[in-house]
Amino acid sequence: MGETGTGPLVGIVGGSRSDFPVLEKAVAVLDALGIPSELRVVSAHRTPDHLFRYAETARDRGIRVIVAETLEWRVKDPR
Repeated sequence: MGETGTGPLVGIVGGSRSDFPVLEKAVAVLDALGIPSELRVVSAHRTPDHLFRYAETARDRGIRVIVAETLEWRVKDPR
């Protein structure tokens, strides 16, 4: 996803596939700018070892930036 002839420069990660609708928008922007990217499920809660491996090997795979989705905390409107 978002990859051209060279490897991805940006790694976009979310905790689950349910995060992808939002993250795919980031991929689309990067594609429009000609920046190769990859989109992966990397859950810090369910698979922390996979998260560490992903981060530790990112540079060797050509990744220069990692964009990580995070939970959105909402405060109830007091009105």
